[in-house]
Amino acid sequence: MAKTLVEDNFELCDEKVALLKTTEILASSLKEACEEGRKAVVKGSPEHFLEDGTLGWKICKAYETAFNSLNVLKRTAFDKLFQKYYACTEVQDSFTNLTEVEDEWDQFLVDCDRTWQSPWDYCQVKRRRIKRLGPLDVKLTDARSGRQKTLASYLEGCTSVVLVLLRHFA
Repeated sequence: MAKTLVEDNFELCDEKVALLKTTEILASSLKEACEEGRKAVVKGSPEHFLEDGTLGWKICKAYETAFNSLNVLKRTAFDKLFQKYYACTEVQDSFTNLTEVEDEWDQFLVDCDRTWQSPWDYCQVKRRRIKRLGPLDVKLTDARSGRQKTLASYLEGCTSVVLVLLRHFA
């Protein structure tokens, strides 16, 4: 009976060590992704992580790795592990560090939202995206005025445009 209790305590100790190690790795990964995102914004491309999903993917992968290493499936189970060992000051520090890094990431996303809400920035991003769409020199006839315009001229403006493209087969 005493041996089982000692083994159980040893397992609990291993679980606590795994929690500390995993949380440290997770916080480091999140901090790295946040720094990478901030560098992308400084370079003038806040849409970087939105278009290719690189940073979002890194964060999802970091959480997946952390959850798998601790054998938990949800954030609630992850938080329960912290509650279980919260009497330990190392666990408290680890939890505080992770929370601060998550708050930093949240603030980065809020800053990006503010940038995206700026009409000028949105137009610049939209123009860059339009250039990658493909053949935009196709001539279209404006049904109201009868004038011909290129597809690019419709898309370059910063207004929302609804195009109805009809082709008459005669």
